[in-house]
Amino acid sequence: MAILALTTDLADMRERLGRIVVASSKAGDPVTAEDLGVAGALTVLMKDAIRWLLQLINLIKIPFFGKQGGGKPLNLSIPLS
Repeated sequence: MAILALTTDLADMRERLGRIVVASSKAGDPVTAEDLGVAGALTVLMKDAIRWLLQLINLIKIPFFGKQGGGKPLNLSIPLS
């Protein structure tokens, strides 16, 4: 979730997901998602999960308000293409 909060675009998300250490070799060296060639697949999964979550929020009409609960609802229209 930290990657999702810190990322600026899909390319940045892919880079960050690629740096995740998923294992270590027999020699003790870290093995990253990019080393395994799965950073792109992780990015697609995360993008689809975000899209599904935003659709769910819009479906059940969860109100998100700015200014500590008061004011107008926040606009959650986020382009994911």
